[in-house]
Amino acid sequence: MGLGVIRVKVLLNANTSFYIETFRKSLIYALKRRGYEPIVVAPEDEFTDGFRYEVSFYTVNNLRRSSINPVHDLNLLAEYLHLFRRVRPDIIVNFTIKPNVYGSIAARRLRIPCISVVSGLGYAFMHDSFLKRIASFLYKIGTSSNDYVIFENEDDLNSFVSEGIIDSSKAVLVDGAGVDLEFFVPPSATEQVESLKANVFLYMGRLLWDKGLRELVEATRFLKEEGLSFEVWLVGAIDVNNKSGIPENVVKTWENEGLIKYLGYVKDVRNLISKASCVILPSHREGIPRSLLEAMAMGKPIITTQVPGCRETVCHGVNGFLAEPNNPESLAAAMKAFLSLSVQRKIEMGIQSRSMAEKRFDEKKVIEKYLEVIEAVYGTYGKKIHKTALYKDQIGDQNNEKD
Repeated sequence: MGLGVIRVKVLLNANTSFYIETFRKSLIYALKRRGYEPIVVAPEDEFTDGFRYEVSFYTVNNLRRSSINPVHDLNLLAEYLHLFRRVRPDIIVNFTIKPNVYGSIAARRLRIPCISVVSGLGYAFMHDSFLKRIASFLYKIGTSSNDYVIFENEDDLNSFVSEGIIDSSKAVLVDGAGVDLEFFVPPSATEQVESLKANVFLYMGRLLWDKGLRELVEATRFLKEEGLSFEVWLVGAIDVNNKSGIPENVVKTWENEGLIKYLGYVKDVRNLISKASCVILPSHREGIPRSLLEAMAMGKPIITTQVPGCRETVCHGVNGFLAEPNNPESLAAAMKAFLSLSVQRKIEMGIQSRSMAEKRFDEKKVIEKYLEVIEAVYGTYGKKIHKTALYKDQIGDQNNEKD
């Protein structure tokens, strides 16, 4: 009896459903178009239904993002082992730190090909040196047997290689998650002119101290005291489970002081980007921020910081301005420089933003790179169909041995 049609299962593993829904949904569609069977493993949250009925979804119950308790992490590893045996994927792609570490270890135990994606070095790498040492050690253990590790900016890649966390032969560089240039398009010329006259700075992202919101509020206070007329809109979720999360009462205080307008979480931000004069992100470190790519695609000038992941999106004075991180005065100077520009100059900056997005950050190019890496690890579907069946048999045998 022949093998029949066997679809290659690609398991996408992340620390939140929010991450998959927001950043990897287009990859899911691309995998399906290419003939793969995408599967998602993540904790269930309010974003799960955004893809649940389009792919097979398996809930993770033991992933605690902020915990450094080894018992919690061992429980997560055990859960991954159980899930991977149950699902029997042909290849695993991990996103975010704990899936990268413990998902990779589980994949190695089960001899499943594995790729990790470092989409930005978060809290542990920006703060306490002890946490950074632990995170580096865990990354080294977890990714040691990965076939490839994908990075979204060169600084993170160089850091991992120079610190001996991975071998340079395994490192792959992509330009962030990319942006859908057909979905995010510039508004009409009339709308663009009106928005640029409005002097509205728009921040989009989770409300975290690491995103530079303290500096943004202080810079706004400086400029308001000078008598400048403008607005700052904050769009994004309050993340109470993140160590860097900003409490809701603090956000309300800022709003009561007239420093910001908080608009909550908005799924489709295109209308807000259209109304904004400039999109601003004074972050301390990023992969490559999706919010800035969306703004660039819609022809908006941007202001961000001179840090890994952010500086890749700005040519200073051409499509926006760069400020020093953790520096409200520098950020205020960048905002003031933007406010002083003529509408025509702002329009020119926006045109440059769109051009940069088209040349470098087209989502189609980024996803094609992901597909190339997946196929380099596993081989094309047609050529590796017998190996696919063999992998299923091997994992099944291991499962029987464990039982």
